[in-house]
Parts: sequence; structure tokens; C-alpha cells
Amino acid sequence: MGYRRIVMSLVYLGIIPAVLLSAIGVVLLLIGEAVNLLAGILVLTFTGTLVTGVILVWMFVRKERNLSELQADFVSKVSHELRTPLTSIRMFTETLQLRRGDKGAEDRCIEALNKESTRLQKLIDRLLDWGRMESGRRVYDPVNIPWGMVGGQVQIGGASFGETLATSLGIPYVVGTANGISRARYFPGVQQVRVKLLAEPGTGKLIGGQFVGGEGIKERADFLAFALKRGATLEDLAWMENVYSPPIGALYEPLSVAAQNGMAQL
Repeated sequence: MGYRRIVMSLVYLGIIPAVLLSAIGVVLLLIGEAVNLLAGILVLTFTGTLVTGVILVWMFVRKERNLSELQADFVSKVSHELRTPLTSIRMFTETLQLRRGDKGAEDRCIEALNKESTRLQKLIDRLLDWGRMESGRRVYDPVNIPWGMVGGQVQIGGASFGETLATSLGIPYVVGTANGISRARYFPGVQQVRVKLLAEPGTGKLIGGQFVGGEGIKERADFLAFALKRGATLEDLAWMENVYSPPIGALYEPLSVAAQNGMAQL
């Protein structure tokens, strides 16, 4: 049954009776007698339950339709990817049959067959790995790759999730930010450093972060990637020990300050 037919069936079999029952319930309530009052409340309660059930069924049907569309698209793309090496293998096999006895042609065809067979095997292995991941029989550890770049006199960097990506994926998070400096304030060359950390709302486990400043961004991004891999929390970073050396490090590490501010949001 198509999606449109299912929706129309829900309207005819659920919504319309619910509207009629609601009207009956309201009329019974307006009459005001004790028995009618109780009956009206029961009718409205039943109507509310019916409407809730219809809405839930519609949501499940819509989700199932989206899943079916994704599966159809996946099968179409996989079929195209598999058809390409299979067509090449068949072509080279026919060439071998036609050019039998030609040593050069045979060698070229065998080499091409080996290349296409390897390509086909990789595609099949990827499909099998995907199936194992879906069934939970194969688990991959996430890789939190740090990144960084320079724009004029400013460096930016980070690791894993930012606010935009986390929001688009529907991942809940709390944010801790801090403005700091790269070395003691009275030392020449001191630069501003801004830190933003993202963490899970309940546990405080880090899920990402970004940095911007004049220096020390690459090192902080590297450290954050390691902390993410080890499952560190805001509390771990808030009270970690830091180097205090006026030429290279300020008294208050911006990472720790951002983590402390993030803990206040938990």
C-alpha cells in the first residue's frame, strides 16, 4: 500500500471518527448531568488516545517510507558500482577469447582482469563491513583528527565537533568558552587566545572544540584530540596541571578556564 493511501486511510478511519466523537463528548459535557458529564469525559479521553495513536502511526509510516527510499537509493548506487568492474571483466574475457594466441594481448587482458577483480573484491569487502557495522558485529573507534590553519596574523584550529556540525546532527551539547593569553601579560609578543569546548550535557564528556589566537593553537588542537580519544571530561581539563612560565605560558591556561565555565552549564 502506497504512502498516500495509508495517510488517507488514517484520515478516514482515525481523524474523522475522532472529530465526531469529540463533538459528542462536548455535547454531553454541555448537557451538564452527572451521567452525561462522566460519559463526555470518557469520550474525550478516548478521542485523545485515538488521535495520539493516529499521529504515532503516521510518524512510523513516514519514517518507514524514508528508510525505504534510502534503501532503494543505496541498492541503485551499489548496483552501478558493481556493474562497472563486472562489465570490464566480461569485456576482457571476450578479448582473450578473440585474441587467443596473441601473447601481448593476453598479458594485457590478464593484468586488466586482475585489476578489475581486485577492485570488485574491495567493493564487496566494503559492503560486508557495512553489514557487520549495521549488525553490531564490527565496531570502529572514532578518529578525532585535529586541524589548524593560518589566516594572516591569526591561527585557528580545533578537533572533532563544532557547534554547527553538532546542531545539524542533533547532538546535544554544552559550551564552555574562555578568553586568555599565550604568555605572561608583561612579556613582549603576548597574544590573545580564545577557546571553545563542547561536551555532553549530562556527563561532561568532551565532544569537540575550537581555538583562535596568535600562537599556540596547533599544540592545543593536538592536545584536545588526544583528550577526546582518551574520553576526557570537562572536569579533567578544568583541574589539570599546566606549565606556568612567563615567556611561554600564562598563569591561567585558557583550556582550563573554558572547561570550568563549561562545568557551570552542566
